[in-house]
Amino acid sequence: RQAPEARLRIGGYLGSQHEPYFFRELDRLKAAQVLVEHIGSPATVAEKVEFLKTIDVLSVPTEFQEPKGLYILEAMANGIPVVQPAHGAFPEHLERTHGGLLVPPRDPVGLSQGLLRMAEPEIRHRYSQQGWLGVREHYHASLLAKRTIEAVEEVSASR
Repeated sequence: RQAPEARLRIGGYLGSQHEPYFFRELDRLKAAQVLVEHIGSPATVAEKVEFLKTIDVLSVPTEFQEPKGLYILEAMANGIPVVQPAHGAFPEHLERTHGGLLVPPRDPVGLSQGLLRMAEPEIRHRYSQQGWLGVREHYHASLLAKRTIEAVEEVSASR
């Protein structure tokens, strides 16, 4: 199957110890005529939202087992579906929201297959809608406050 033309926008924190490797790889991609852009790290909520308005899909194929995964919730809250590795907080978030696809961790082929699936407009639209609704249903402030109180009460009762 022919891959659609895609533009890669890379954003987020980049530690100085990783800069030489990152920029070497960025130059390598550009030399291979990959449409790639480094946008830096959005500093404010408004900058994050502006960034999210420019993408169709968010994927952060981290090897780190993300304990919170807040950035995928931010993406889905803005109608952006996600393709994430099946570890850390991602399976729980996507089980609740149905706002994206899980792929095997550390598997470039699985990741590319997930991204190709998400390139199909109907599929991307479905996950976009499900994620947007799922975040509003499962992550609104009063529900999160209730869950926090329940967790504190559970810990207190066990003492």
